[in-house]
Amino acid sequence: MAGFKVNKTALGHITLRRIENGQIVFITLNRPNNMNAMTCEMMEELYESLCQLEKDTTARVIILNAEGKAFCVGADLAANRLGVGGRQWDSKLLDNQKIFSRCIEKMASIPQPIIAAVHGACAGGGMSLALAADIRIAAKNMKMNAAFLTIGMSGCELGTSFYLPRLVGLSHASEILMTGDAITASRALEINLVNYVTENVDEMDIKAVSIAKRMLKASPLGLKQTKQQLRAASEGSSLRATLHSEDVGQVLCLNDEETAAIVNERCEPFIAKVRAKM
Repeated sequence: MAGFKVNKTALGHITLRRIENGQIVFITLNRPNNMNAMTCEMMEELYESLCQLEKDTTARVIILNAEGKAFCVGADLAANRLGVGGRQWDSKLLDNQKIFSRCIEKMASIPQPIIAAVHGACAGGGMSLALAADIRIAAKNMKMNAAFLTIGMSGCELGTSFYLPRLVGLSHASEILMTGDAITASRALEINLVNYVTENVDEMDIKAVSIAKRMLKASPLGLKQTKQQLRAASEGSSLRATLHSEDVGQVLCLNDEETAAIVNERCEPFIAKVRAKM
């Protein structure tokens, strides 16, 4: 976070950092001594943070990153089995599974675009968090894998079977989820699993902020409608339904006073040139 003016709020296992007058919010996984392994407590805090930001009209872009040497190594098995380092939970109960999966759904439904800045180990549920973001940036040391499979579970958990084929195609997704092999940052870039690869974590954060700042140039409603429409279309809407939804979104933007003012301001130089030639 060097070089950024930060307004910081620390929770138990999640830290919120706000820059650009609160318009860009870092949600940081903060269990570095446990490689940010997922406990019930951390996932509850993540969900609560997402719910709070969903209602925050100042916050326009979210960057999801992590403290320490790893992004997230998946579920904390010590907490899961023994209650060490976190509340013990019974994975056989659907309600307990939903403590984790509801975060993936909330990432999709909130209006703010989410940029995942991923470094080090990104395994299991950590991979799922990265896939659920709208944009992914990886540091060169990132290694990602579907760790569920390597412990005998299905490779399809927390949205991996939904997102991965859409991002890389069925063939690559099948190899990743059916072997559990680690994917390097360079390989992830090659198959379009990540948008960018940086040399180190500092450059990764800088790249994430630069993209977020470019997003801030859009009107608030325009950016929100774009995420909403992209998500709806990627979930399998028909062409007719997609076109109708896009039409409605554009009309909503043009009928929004703030958005219309931005559109008029940015179009005026072009219109003025046309008028001058008439």
